[in-house]
Amino acid sequence: MDNQETEVTDVTVVQDAHPVGTLPAPKATSLLQAITAAASNPAMDIEKMERLWKMHEAMVRQEQETAFNAAMARAQQRCIAVAANCFNDQTKNRYADLMAINAVINPVITAEGLSVSFDTAESGNPLLFRTVATVRHSAGFSKEYHFDLPLDNVGSGGKVNKTMVHALGSTTSYARRYLVNMIFNLSSFDDDDGNAGGEGKVGGLPASLYDAYVERINACKSHDIAKSVWQEISRSCVAVQDTEAQDELRAKVIARREIIQQEEKDRSESEQSTTTTTERQPGEEG
Repeated sequence: MDNQETEVTDVTVVQDAHPVGTLPAPKATSLLQAITAAASNPAMDIEKMERLWKMHEAMVRQEQETAFNAAMARAQQRCIAVAANCFNDQTKNRYADLMAINAVINPVITAEGLSVSFDTAESGNPLLFRTVATVRHSAGFSKEYHFDLPLDNVGSGGKVNKTMVHALGSTTSYARRYLVNMIFNLSSFDDDDGNAGGEGKVGGLPASLYDAYVERINACKSHDIAKSVWQEISRSCVAVQDTEAQDELRAKVIARREIIQQEEKDRSESEQSTTTTTERQPGEEG
């Protein structure tokens, strides 16, 4: 079997060593068992063992990447619209800041075993500052993305308007926001431009996001699912300072949980009735 290599396009791919037991496919585990059995044979050739081990490593990488891709697909499906909760005074555009973005994506990606971390690196261009995002999956696969930007230390008129420390923080914040948007294919209202220094809030949960939350509430089949959905709703509403939407959605969650409770009660009574009927002996009256 030929060694399999991870495909690299415009990003750097990094694999971390993690237990294989968390992976969905058993192929690599079965091969490892075969290698372990072969290792106990004193007549086993060392070169063959090395080839088997490389084959095992390639299969592990493939399984890890498959699990990562599946988790990313599910996460992107659930990460819908993000509320544009900030206003850029210079461009007159609204955009979603990191707090609003994280309020929407963090519950989703953590549920899928994903995490995002950020770092900086050399860009190869002295005029550009590189921010690196690493997305990791609990199965052991990780993928790096980067975004190169000039230092944000001048205003629209071309005059220096920030200290170097402030400019560095502004550039990093801007890059982090756009990296997350690109990685998870996020959309938001009027997110044409951003200014990390402009924090003018404009409250309001987008109608599309509100409607999506209503659909998810109505689809809840258990109290645990309803609780999880409510926690996500609450974070989003707090991020955009929309107490009215929060109160309305809270009422819908409470109503849904009452329905769930009644459905559970009906099922319990039905099961008890069925059990009682089954336990009756032939000829007995109720």
